Formats: sequence, C-alpha cells, structure tokens
Amino acid sequence: MKHALWLFATILVFQIITCIDIVDVHSNNSGANAGYTGSPNEFNSRTCASQNGGCHSGGGSSFQQGMITSNVPDCGYTPGETYTITLTVSSAGRNEFGFSVSPQLAGGATAGSMISSAGTQLNGSGRYLTHTAAGTSESSPNTRVWTFDWIAPPAGSGDATFYAAFNATNNNNGSSGDLIFNSNLTIFEGLQPEPPVVFGNSPACAGSIVNLSTNYTSGIVWSPGNQSSQEIETTSAGTYQVTVTNECGTSTSSPFDLAFEPIPPTPTIDFNILSNRI
Repeated sequence: MKHALWLFATILVFQIITCIDIVDVHSNNSGANAGYTGSPNEFNSRTCASQNGGCHSGGGSSFQQGMITSNVPDCGYTPGETYTITLTVSSAGRNEFGFSVSPQLAGGATAGSMISSAGTQLNGSGRYLTHTAAGTSESSPNTRVWTFDWIAPPAGSGDATFYAAFNATNNNNGSSGDLIFNSNLTIFEGLQPEPPVVFGNSPACAGSIVNLSTNYTSGIVWSPGNQSSQEIETTSAGTYQVTVTNECGTSTSSPFDLAFEPIPPTPTIDFNILSNRI
C-alpha cells in the first residue's frame, strides 16, 4: 500500500512539474516551447492549448486558414531560393501575441531553413521559429504580424507545409483565458512550365499568309522573329518554335516546320477543230 501511494505521489509530482515547465515556457513572452505547431507529423498535432496537449486554457485551438502567407509564386518554390513568409494573428481586445511555426515535408522532415528576423527566434535546432519578448506586442490594434525569410529546400524535396500555432493572450501572466489558433500553408515545389505547342497548317499554298499560334498567352518568344504575341502571321517557310518563361523556369516547344507547296502550273487547253469537208 505504501509503495502504491509512493508511486502515485511520484507520478503526480512529475505531472505537476512537467505542466509547470510547459506553463512557464508558454505563458512567458520570451518564446514558445518547441513542437507546439499543430503539425500532424509530430506530438499528435498538439498546440499550446490544453485540449491539444499544451497548458493554455480558454476554449481549445481554433483552426483558421489564411494566417500564413508568402510571396512564393503560384507555380511553386524554386529550390534554394529565399522567400518571405508572413504570419498574422488578430483577436478583438487582445494586444499580446505569440506563435510557433515549422515548415515540414510530407514525411515530417524539416523543409528548407528559416532565418529569424526582428521579434522572432529559432529553437528546436532550427526546426521551429517563435516570438521573442520584444515580438509579442500588437503591431496594429488587436493584431500582430511577423515576417521572416525561408530558404526553400533542394530540388526533389516535394511540397512544403508550414504549420503554426498562435496565442492571443489576455496578458494575465498566466496560462488561463488565452485564445489559441492554428493554421497551415502548403507551398508546392515549382515546376518548369509545360512545353508550349505551336499550331498552324503546313504545308500551305505558296503566296498565302499563314497564321501560327501557341497555347500560352504570356511570357512568349517566337523564333525566328522574337515576337511575343500568342499569334503571328508569316509568309516564310522555315522551322518555328516558341519559348515560354515564368517564375519557375523556361520551356521550348517542339520544332514546327512550315512549308509551302508551289502553285501548280497554269493548265493549257488544246482545241482540235475538225472541219467537215464536202
């Protein structure tokens, strides 16, 4: 019986110490503990809300899309390039905020690397970025915005998803009454544009004007001629190609050979006139 009581007391003390440690880290404006981002790849998607594995009470974690944005082009990231990631949290009546964010690949590995900026700091060996003491106050009424740079991972890494948890605190120096939000943003690995296609009729009649077109509307350069419109007109035989360029690279069409058939010779009519002789 004494052994059971001792074991129970030991477990209880351990839980209290563990929770106190988490509370100290999470309620402290010096930064969030590593690993509380809501990522499904680790810790059962925990956030700093008590209902999700943390110690902040106030209604659990509320998912909101759009809290993480970037300047990565729509076609995706270019491996090794540096981009700006923006985190935004808003809550009426709140003027102190915190966050933790982590970019991860499909299997959970860290995607690329983050560079800390004003009001932010790295932790967890660079896998996470969180606020600093100077980065918790509102940047506009009831809102806090953080920006930082992200270096995209090497080619072939695949899509990268940013997982983040946010804390809109009631500034009571404790863990009660805080509002926890989480969000995510998936950024695709950039791919070169699909090769364009040249459309036209070949062979054409000699002397005619041939219309050539492509399936892209912008970023176009025709060869020969260096024209940039979706359609061109030509009367010259030769090999035509289109090169298209966007934020993710350049692709060139297959050669299109334009030929002209010669005009057939003008036919002649021979008249064989038979006369009737009497």
